[in-house]
Amino acid sequence: MKGDVDAGAPGPGAGGAGGAGTGGAGTGKIAGAPISWGVCEVPGWVYQLSPERVLAEMTQVGLAATELGPAGFLPNDPRRAASVLREHHLASVGGFVPVILHLPGHDPVPERVRAEALAGLRRQRRHRAPREQDC
Repeated sequence: MKGDVDAGAPGPGAGGAGGAGTGGAGTGKIAGAPISWGVCEVPGWVYQLSPERVLAEMTQVGLAATELGPAGFLPNDPRRAASVLREHHLASVGGFVPVILHLPGHDPVPERVRAEALAGLRRQRRHRAPREQDC
Protein backbone atom coordinates (compact mmCIF):
# COMPACT_ATOMS: atom_id res chain seq x y z
CA MET A 1 0.00 0.00 0.00
CA LYS A 2 1.31 3.40 -0.95
CA GLY A 3 2.68 5.35 1.99
CA ASP A 4 3.19 2.32 4.25
CA VAL A 5 6.97 2.11 3.85
CA ASP A 6 9.11 4.46 5.91
CA ALA A 7 12.51 4.52 4.21
CA GLY A 8 14.05 6.07 7.32
CA ALA A 9 12.83 3.35 9.67
CA PRO A 10 15.55 1.42 11.48
CA GLY A 11 16.34 -2.04 10.14
CA PRO A 12 15.67 -5.40 11.80
CA GLY A 13 17.01 -5.77 15.29
CA ALA A 14 17.20 -2.02 15.82
CA GLY A 15 15.55 -2.31 19.21
CA GLY A 16 12.48 -0.47 20.37
CA ALA A 17 9.69 -1.63 22.62
CA GLY A 18 8.92 -4.69 20.53
CA GLY A 19 12.48 -6.03 20.55
CA ALA A 20 14.53 -7.35 17.68
CA GLY A 21 12.72 -7.68 14.40
CA THR A 22 9.24 -7.05 15.74
CA GLY A 23 8.79 -3.49 14.53
CA GLY A 24 5.67 -1.64 15.47
CA ALA A 25 2.72 0.13 13.96
CA GLY A 26 3.81 2.46 11.20
CA THR A 27 7.45 1.37 11.04
CA GLY A 28 7.09 0.17 7.45
CA LYS A 29 8.69 -3.21 8.13
CA ILE A 30 7.77 -6.05 5.84
CA ALA A 31 7.91 -9.83 5.97
CA GLY A 32 9.06 -12.39 3.45
CA ALA A 33 8.80 -16.10 2.89
CA PRO A 34 11.33 -18.86 2.22
CA ILE A 35 9.62 -19.57 -1.13
CA SER A 36 11.07 -16.26 -2.36
CA TRP A 37 14.45 -17.99 -2.07
CA GLY A 38 13.19 -21.13 -3.81
CA VAL A 39 12.50 -23.12 -0.63
CA CYS A 40 9.54 -25.27 -1.61
CA GLU A 41 7.66 -28.40 -0.51
CA VAL A 42 7.26 -29.67 -4.08
CA PRO A 43 9.12 -32.96 -4.67
CA GLY A 44 12.11 -32.57 -6.98
CA TRP A 45 12.07 -28.78 -6.73
CA VAL A 46 15.55 -27.58 -7.64
CA TYR A 47 18.39 -27.22 -5.15
CA GLN A 48 17.18 -25.92 -1.77
CA LEU A 49 19.20 -23.22 -0.04
CA SER A 50 19.99 -23.77 3.64
CA PRO A 51 17.88 -22.06 6.31
CA GLU A 52 21.05 -20.28 7.52
CA ARG A 53 21.61 -18.67 4.12
CA VAL A 54 17.94 -17.82 3.50
CA LEU A 55 17.42 -16.24 6.94
CA ALA A 56 20.72 -14.32 6.74
CA GLU A 57 19.76 -12.92 3.35
CA MET A 58 16.28 -12.00 4.61
CA THR A 59 17.95 -9.94 7.31
CA GLN A 60 20.42 -8.42 4.84
CA VAL A 61 17.65 -7.15 2.58
CA GLY A 62 15.86 -5.56 5.53
CA LEU A 63 13.00 -7.97 6.20
CA ALA A 64 11.71 -7.93 9.78
CA ALA A 65 9.78 -11.21 9.72
CA THR A 66 9.09 -14.39 7.80
CA GLU A 67 6.55 -17.11 7.51
CA LEU A 68 7.86 -20.46 8.69
CA GLY A 69 8.29 -22.17 5.32
CA PRO A 70 7.54 -25.80 4.51
CA ALA A 71 7.88 -28.65 6.99
CA GLY A 72 11.53 -29.27 7.78
CA PHE A 73 12.81 -25.81 6.85
CA LEU A 74 12.98 -24.70 10.49
CA PRO A 75 13.27 -27.00 13.51
CA ASN A 76 9.99 -28.70 14.47
CA ASP A 77 10.41 -27.71 18.12
CA PRO A 78 8.82 -24.25 18.50
CA ARG A 79 11.46 -23.07 20.99
CA ARG A 80 14.30 -24.06 18.65
CA ALA A 81 12.57 -22.47 15.66
CA ALA A 82 12.04 -19.24 17.63
CA SER A 83 15.69 -19.28 18.66
CA VAL A 84 16.83 -19.66 15.04
CA LEU A 85 14.66 -16.72 14.01
CA ARG A 86 15.94 -14.60 16.92
CA GLU A 87 19.54 -15.28 15.86
CA HIS A 88 18.65 -13.59 12.57
CA HIS A 89 16.61 -10.78 14.15
CA LEU A 90 13.45 -12.07 12.47
CA ALA A 91 9.96 -12.54 13.86
CA SER A 92 7.48 -15.14 12.62
CA VAL A 93 4.26 -13.89 11.04
CA GLY A 94 2.63 -17.07 9.85
CA GLY A 95 2.96 -20.67 8.94
CA PHE A 96 2.88 -22.67 5.77
CA VAL A 97 0.33 -25.48 5.41
CA PRO A 98 0.48 -27.35 2.08
CA VAL A 99 -3.12 -28.57 2.00
CA ILE A 100 -6.24 -27.90 -0.03
CA LEU A 101 -8.76 -26.16 2.20
CA HIS A 102 -11.27 -24.84 -0.33
CA LEU A 103 -12.74 -28.19 -1.45
CA PRO A 104 -15.62 -29.46 0.71
CA GLY A 105 -15.06 -33.01 1.89
CA HIS A 106 -11.34 -33.01 1.06
CA ASP A 107 -9.30 -34.68 3.83
CA PRO A 108 -5.90 -32.91 4.11
CA VAL A 109 -4.42 -35.41 6.60
CA PRO A 110 -2.94 -37.80 4.01
CA GLU A 111 -1.32 -34.82 2.23
CA ARG A 112 0.16 -33.58 5.51
CA VAL A 113 1.68 -36.98 6.27
CA ARG A 114 3.16 -37.07 2.76
CA ALA A 115 4.51 -33.52 3.11
CA GLU A 116 6.26 -34.40 6.36
CA ALA A 117 7.82 -37.48 4.75
CA LEU A 118 9.03 -35.37 1.81
CA ALA A 119 10.51 -32.81 4.20
CA GLY A 120 12.56 -35.60 5.77
CA LEU A 121 13.82 -36.67 2.34
CA ARG A 122 14.69 -33.08 1.52
CA ARG A 123 16.73 -32.76 4.71
CA GLN A 124 18.68 -35.87 3.70
CA ARG A 125 19.20 -34.52 0.18
CA ARG A 126 20.39 -31.17 1.51
CA HIS A 127 23.36 -32.92 3.10
CA ARG A 128 24.34 -34.41 -0.27
CA ALA A 129 23.61 -31.31 -2.37
CA PRO A 130 26.36 -29.28 -4.06
CA ARG A 131 27.91 -26.47 -2.08
CA GLU A 132 25.85 -23.26 -2.21
CA GLN A 133 28.71 -21.22 -3.67
CA ASP A 134 28.75 -23.63 -6.65
CA CYS A 135 25.14 -22.82 -7.52
